[in-house]
Amino acid sequence: MNHNFFFCMCMCFLYTGDNSGRGLARRSAGWGGGKKLELVWNARGQVIGPNATQYISQVGILVKDGNKLPLTYTDWRAMPEGSKERFWEDIKRNTNIDDTCKKVQMIRVSKLWRNWKSKVKSMYFTPYRRHRSWLLAHCPARVEEDQWPILVDYWSSEDVKKQSKINSKNRKKQKMPHRTGRKDHVNLREELRIKTGKEPSKLDVFIHSRQGKQMDELTSQTIATMNEEIQKLPETSRDDNFVKDILYENILGPEKPGRLRTYGVGATPKDVYRMSDNMNAGQKKAFEDAVNEKVEIIRGELREEMNSKLADFKEELIAQFEARMVWEVGTNDAEINKCEMNKKVSSIADILENHHTKKKRSRTTCKRLA
Repeated sequence: MNHNFFFCMCMCFLYTGDNSGRGLARRSAGWGGGKKLELVWNARGQVIGPNATQYISQVGILVKDGNKLPLTYTDWRAMPEGSKERFWEDIKRNTNIDDTCKKVQMIRVSKLWRNWKSKVKSMYFTPYRRHRSWLLAHCPARVEEDQWPILVDYWSSEDVKKQSKINSKNRKKQKMPHRTGRKDHVNLREELRIKTGKEPSKLDVFIHSRQGKQMDELTSQTIATMNEEIQKLPETSRDDNFVKDILYENILGPEKPGRLRTYGVGATPKDVYRMSDNMNAGQKKAFEDAVNEKVEIIRGELREEMNSKLADFKEELIAQFEARMVWEVGTNDAEINKCEMNKKVSSIADILENHHTKKKRSRTTCKRLA
């Protein structure tokens, strides 16, 4: 088969539509018809509830309209404020949402816009970048014709190629994607809250969003490690969100400044934990005292558990020592040396306990220095 003919056939097939992923989301029947989509949102301005997935899909369709949000801007921050404002007004006209949600929802819009621009590049430009003249003459059906040449020239520049390689390497470092489809962490968290009657921890949301029949090896091992570490905790702490969140960060690493995993788009530590700059000294002290109290309770539980294990260990050593003495030198001599043996075993137990205390202090110091 002629190579050029085969190439053109592939291009025509690719440019007639989107043939990957879950397929195209359908436009909401009532959008633009005067009937508003009823939404529910939480205190952080994140949309939740039965219509959340439909709303997210609809916004995902709207961001692909190049007349509303052109693709010819290098970054969302360069997008004209007028375009952003008109987009937000369109959302408000077709839903019951209000301006208290604007900041978080526009963060979501920016993310969807970036994802769409990235998809256009990966599907319609990158595989055929060596055929520049052909690309310029064949604009994809879902991209505005006047914007396509600008995008081709931009993506063909050397500076963008270098940055693209860096971005590609960074994307490959992203592991363990969630497996909940169009349902985001916000709505998964809400479902777990309703089901259990309490706010789920970050660890709970991570496990529920990744587990399934087709987990990759890394995800499977990570979840297994999380479950193993939970079982090592005192029983009274295994269902404590404060403890489980610490465990989550110990396994997956600390949060980045201003970011908070498993809480969805737009959530920040200040939003969730309420430790804002507006808190007065008394409120901050009360919060810190509550945290310190929780830490001391956990330390006390761990200390009691360790003391119990040391006591059992001491008894086991005594029993083994007695049995060995009877076997080696007879009952009478064993009784004579029992008092001295008790002193030695107690000394060993004390050494172990002191070593554990020093080791724990060393860890505490290292955490503070970090």
